[in-house]
Amino acid sequence: MRRIFWSVALMLAIVPVPARAAAIGTWGIDLSDQDRSVRPGDDFYRYQNGAWVARAAPDVKHPFMSYWRDVRTTAPARLTAILDELSAAAPGTQSAPLRKAASLYREYLDEAAIECLGLAPLEPELSIIRAAQTRAEFAGIMGHMEGPETLRGANMQDGFGRGLFLINVAQDARHPEQSALYLSQGGIMLPDPSYYSAEEVADIRAKYRTYIEQILRLIGWAEPAARADAILAFETNIAAVRTPLEQLNDPAQAYHAVSYAELRGLTPGFGWASYFAGAGIAPPERMIIDDPRAFRRMAALFGAADVRMLRARQAFAAADYNAALLGRDLYAAKVAFRTNVLNTPSLAARNRKDGAERLVEAITPDVLGAIYVERFVPLEVNGRAKAMAEALRAALDARFARATWLSEESRAEARRKVAAMQIRIGYPDRFDDYVGLSIRGNGLYADVHEAARYEWRELAKRLDRPFDRSRWLLPPMYPQYAYDPQSNAAEVSVALFQPPFFDAAADDAVNFGAVGTIVASKMIDAFNLSGAKYDSSGKLRDWLKPDELAHLNAIGGMLADRYSAFEPLAGVHPRGKVLSDEALSDIGALEIALDAYRASLGGRPAPTVDGLTGDQRFFLGRAQSWRARFTDDAVRNQLTQGSNAIPWMRVNGPLPNVDEWYEAFGVRPGDKLYLPAGDRVRLW
Repeated sequence: MRRIFWSVALMLAIVPVPARAAAIGTWGIDLSDQDRSVRPGDDFYRYQNGAWVARAAPDVKHPFMSYWRDVRTTAPARLTAILDELSAAAPGTQSAPLRKAASLYREYLDEAAIECLGLAPLEPELSIIRAAQTRAEFAGIMGHMEGPETLRGANMQDGFGRGLFLINVAQDARHPEQSALYLSQGGIMLPDPSYYSAEEVADIRAKYRTYIEQILRLIGWAEPAARADAILAFETNIAAVRTPLEQLNDPAQAYHAVSYAELRGLTPGFGWASYFAGAGIAPPERMIIDDPRAFRRMAALFGAADVRMLRARQAFAAADYNAALLGRDLYAAKVAFRTNVLNTPSLAARNRKDGAERLVEAITPDVLGAIYVERFVPLEVNGRAKAMAEALRAALDARFARATWLSEESRAEARRKVAAMQIRIGYPDRFDDYVGLSIRGNGLYADVHEAARYEWRELAKRLDRPFDRSRWLLPPMYPQYAYDPQSNAAEVSVALFQPPFFDAAADDAVNFGAVGTIVASKMIDAFNLSGAKYDSSGKLRDWLKPDELAHLNAIGGMLADRYSAFEPLAGVHPRGKVLSDEALSDIGALEIALDAYRASLGGRPAPTVDGLTGDQRFFLGRAQSWRARFTDDAVRNQLTQGSNAIPWMRVNGPLPNVDEWYEAFGVRPGDKLYLPAGDRVRLW
């Protein structure tokens, strides 16, 4: 893929970003949000946010209210206005990348044209599914769905497991200089296997079964009720034999290199030749799978499955995935379940323009990224963000320099890893021109599927090339953060550098407590239970000594037990083993971000502001940034999927392990969050 910078300045008027005062309070904290009747040591989250929580009232259309949601909706609103402008521009006045983005946007909003076509765009795929007789044919259909028929944008979580096995090309964990083909467990179209068995989400299972039947009826499938029952039963069986997320989170346990011959021998009931043919690639001689035992069990279930059920399931999968491209009835059904019940980001957005912007962002993210950077990112923000990142690197290195639980050899490797880490803050200096992407204006369905095929072709090409470590993970307008252990790269997009996470006019202590702890958490990800499995070059190998690894596992287990004991809703507990890495990173992030803030004072004492010390403002910045109010259903969904803790846990979970928090707020024995010094988790 060519990577060039192309200017948007000649095509669009550039709107300068004016200087402004702090957007929150007078120095970055809204003191009116606080509930001073709550002791900081009893519930620090409510101490800072309690009055706001009492006022907040989320509803089904907005199942959570939070600063995170506010920030994540700011960029789409800006980008939608830009796309309206692009869409109205006269032909011939735009560059090719801008024309492609504008065409996709117009097609998505042309509901009359979409409705006129009805199910016609989907019929060729449904015809292939109806005609399938053999399991090899179904394997081919699944390979096609999971390969060239899947959009993989950073803002999409819409594919799930249409195929029995998922396919991707990524950096090889044990040979980080090259890419490899990865196969992983699919076969379920709810977000996690626990949805098929956990009692606390039994109502969601029932709604899913109704949704399956509804989609089958809308596409005219025979016996939709019976087929919905059979599909749910099959996916329930698949979920029961899949590997738990708690195990897959360990990269060493989820890495198994196999040959093509070994893969076929492992799964005799599955037609891999057809699967790869459907994906449009030759079977590689070497590939990575996550769990051979689960592969064997899943293939056996597939081999015994009723063919009528398989036809109905793949028809449902096709219609569900493409619902936003096909007409109002399918669109509305998907919004009602995927968006409103599961809160899953997909092309079926509640607001049609939101979906159109999301589509363009998924397919041509660099088009929007380049415009976003020119219009909305002051140069000072990028410069200060990078300066903060280097201050955090220095603080992390200093912590490792005095980490007593590490041997001299391990300490040196940890510091090499810190020094080699790419801390990508802001945005790339080059943007893709999508020269190989053909958007012909032949209709939404046709162009979206052409875009998916283009993306898959570009991804598959990487199998023959060295891995590009400079490639960014996130587009700049998508407010998110990530750590890639194989590239040893921590990344935070510039869209996150806005209030309450960062404000150029706010107090430095607040900025370090908010966005500083987020950047730092991605750096600590390199050394939590998962990240520590990779060395400074990004290679998956054991570089910690056995006793050091045992120490890390012990504190991870302690955090897992504590987080599992939380009960945000009656009978609903977090999956502590899944959240322990995040929890450990949060603790380390608070410590090094506070170190970096103190170092930024240059030896001078922190000023007192509104009677609050610098350390106090730092911790308040952390608490404020996670201000949120979720509906009970939103809490259940997030905890069932297990990938992230809910917001109050991101505050009250790590803080009791940070000594400086006790000193800043006078937390003492008897307070609900108090932990004796010997029980606090120590990363260093």
